[in-house]
Amino acid sequence: MNLNHTVLNQEEYEIYAKHIVVPEIQIYGQERLKQGRILCIGAGGLASASLLYLVSNGIGHIGIIDNDIIEKSNLHRQILYQQKDVGQYKTIIAKTRLDQLNPLCNFEIFNELFNESNAYQIVKKYDIIIDNTDNFRTRLLISQVCYQLHKIHIYGAISTFTGQVSVFNYQGGPTYLDLNRNYNTDHNTCNNEGVLGILPGIIGILQATETLKLLLGIGTILNGKILTYNLLTNTFRTSYLRHIININPKLLRHERQYKTQYINIQLKHHKQISLSTFYQIMQDNQAIYLIDVREKKEYEFEHLFKAINIPLSVLHISKNQEMLKKRSSESHLIIYCSSSIRSYIAGLLLGHQAISYSTLQV
Repeated sequence: MNLNHTVLNQEEYEIYAKHIVVPEIQIYGQERLKQGRILCIGAGGLASASLLYLVSNGIGHIGIIDNDIIEKSNLHRQILYQQKDVGQYKTIIAKTRLDQLNPLCNFEIFNELFNESNAYQIVKKYDIIIDNTDNFRTRLLISQVCYQLHKIHIYGAISTFTGQVSVFNYQGGPTYLDLNRNYNTDHNTCNNEGVLGILPGIIGILQATETLKLLLGIGTILNGKILTYNLLTNTFRTSYLRHIININPKLLRHERQYKTQYINIQLKHHKQISLSTFYQIMQDNQAIYLIDVREKKEYEFEHLFKAINIPLSVLHISKNQEMLKKRSSESHLIIYCSSSIRSYIAGLLLGHQAISYSTLQV
């Protein structure tokens, strides 16, 4: 980031006075924010919250891409928009509102769908990419392009009462593909169950927070971590993620050679089973080695009969993996957890060691 030609004017000194007096920010930090180039992919609920704070905090250059129009069902959570905006394009209304909030910010809007044909050209102009999308296919594309162009990918996702935030592709850390090896992109929408309107605001603000920390060079970044927020219990949980997937850079080239295909990574040693299948296995008296990957207190409070507790936090230890590899050759190895994220990460650890297993979510 070149700050040689980035200086604050008198109005900016007044607006950002409370920033400038913070020892970790000062004038230099505010200039870094002004120099920042952020691309927001999606202009819905997550973007409404993150953009409001990024713009008000002095980000100098913001791109917004979305091809949706505003609907009445958006208004309870997409706070950038009003009743009178229904039927208008989100990008256009978002730029108008944000311009009013901070006319010192430069905006570039793309009233189009983010896809293979435009991804490379758009992403390459920005430093940090904020993923405010709601479908797996687009997130996979964002992950691939960010990996190829060495761009930081700030991920956010919501469903009903829970949300997630992470920072991908940062200093050689994990990518979105490490979290979600695409099972079936035909199931395009991540959330078909609705959402409490305030949740995207909370998750969007957390995405904005990570963006500001990255630009300012302060704090601990959510690199290799998935922060999960449960609105009903008002609790945060941090899960850890390892980078074990290498994306072939040949899959992403200059737009003239761009391959319009998605990475289809299969979990070779894994299959998911339902509770009914699990009960059938038990009734058939098949040899089962059932692993509960929750923490000890959760396990002690309640667990399935005959389940062995190996918390996710110690599953990576060599002796545990060696023991499980031996067990998997002798019996049906099943891992389960009340959280799909934890059981999925546990599966990644086992799959990396070529340990055959099934997952069961209860």
